[in-house]
Amino acid sequence: MDGWENATVVLYSALLDKLLAGIAADPKYMKSYPDPHSFIVQMHRKFGSGGQKMADDDTLEFVAAMCQTGEAKRYGWTSHEQVAKQFGEDLAKSATTRFGEGRDLLQRVKGRLKTFCANTLLGQLAETFGSDFVGKCSANFQGIYLWTINFDVDDPGDEFGEYRLAIKFGPSAWFANEQDANWKRRVQEPDYARLFVTRARTREIRQSAITLQEVLDGLAATDTRLRDEIADLFRDRVLDR
Repeated sequence: MDGWENATVVLYSALLDKLLAGIAADPKYMKSYPDPHSFIVQMHRKFGSGGQKMADDDTLEFVAAMCQTGEAKRYGWTSHEQVAKQFGEDLAKSATTRFGEGRDLLQRVKGRLKTFCANTLLGQLAETFGSDFVGKCSANFQGIYLWTINFDVDDPGDEFGEYRLAIKFGPSAWFANEQDANWKRRVQEPDYARLFVTRARTREIRQSAITLQEVLDGLAATDTRLRDEIADLFRDRVLDR
């Protein structure tokens, strides 16, 4: 009833700043509690003291992009509502075209990546793990899982509908890393212009050093980077041999 006016006021932003700083000081926290860590980071991004700055940064980037692309003249027109409406319509047309181009590009990446996996990577994995470890690769998933190359490998463990080994990219990598709760070990600062490698047994997704542009340009038969990344992800199986 009395004394409430003397209570300490704790703001969300201040609390989130201290909370994030506290878990950042413990390098084991992110690996031990990936879901709470991701939630705290998202909350801090939206409500923390840096939230408004991040919003301003995004808006400034948009304004800069408008200037760089010659669209800044729209800011000089007096009918703001009409300008905004026209800009939205123009942007929608451009987005429709870009979306189609993006899907075509993803299809080309998928085709070239599957060819490399079937003709080169399978042999490299057999040399590293033994011929009984790896079977064939496939790319027959649909929907958001469409952009995935799957491998039949001998790696018993928990089953949740994913192949034991997979290479994901684009929307499939984004979904696994950002939306699919089955994956417990995720990439905290992902670059979706790269490939991602997953292991179902440990529920882990890792970002590859290989970019989608490199796949489009063509990976050399002597390129062992994917093999090396998979060997590190499955290092316990390598040591068993």
